[in-house]
Amino acid sequence: MAILVATPALSFDLTLAVDPATIITDHPYRILDLAPGASYEEIATAATARGIPLYPQEGVMTVTSGGTKLGLNVKYGYQTRGYDNPYTYQDKVKYEFMQGSLSTAATGNVAVSVSRSLGITLPEAPSLEALRKQVIDEFGEPTLIDKDLGFDRAIWIHGIDGVKIAAGEITAMPENCGGPAQFQIIDPAAVETGCSVVYEVAFQQKAAHTLIRFTLVDYVLRDTDRIEAAKQINAAIAGTGADAPSKLDL
Repeated sequence: MAILVATPALSFDLTLAVDPATIITDHPYRILDLAPGASYEEIATAATARGIPLYPQEGVMTVTSGGTKLGLNVKYGYQTRGYDNPYTYQDKVKYEFMQGSLSTAATGNVAVSVSRSLGITLPEAPSLEALRKQVIDEFGEPTLIDKDLGFDRAIWIHGIDGVKIAAGEITAMPENCGGPAQFQIIDPAAVETGCSVVYEVAFQQKAAHTLIRFTLVDYVLRDTDRIEAAKQINAAIAGTGADAPSKLDL
């Protein structure tokens, strides 16, 4: 999502349209006992208690359609303080940070994704086999095991019906399931949800330390948010929304 600081012609705030509690898929996955659907405040409190202070990412998003500019104040994510670009820290021997994306106000500004990354020095770090056994004992067999960009990954994928896809049923991520979880302006009719929940554990062995990343994304929440936010934006730009009153000269 492009966050731009601008002076829009019309200021507009999204309003709650769908209670996120009504669309959260029932699944067992948690990261530090957190899951999508949690508020930023809940995530920040839990992370800070473990020494991982978070801050919300927000800004003004400008949408332009037919010459009309619409400015939206959007909270779009969160991450650990001091890690402006977490990927530059992956060569450090020891670190821990969290990050994720937030839904718009149309679905309550709740977490769409939760991610936790760790750098653990040797020999304190667990082996790949030990880590996989621990997670499989907790959540069952993964849907996929593969390797991507140097990371050994185990991925648990749930279909759009909410049921976990069993190992061997697919060989790759379902279409329209994956990619960034942040809000994007789209045509509501074009949204196709390819899965409901994805939980991933990624492991990479370095010379002196191990990188471990846990990621949990709720795609039903993401796509519901895209649809509801786009409806409000389109209505406001068209001049039919409650926040765009008539200016007809009577």
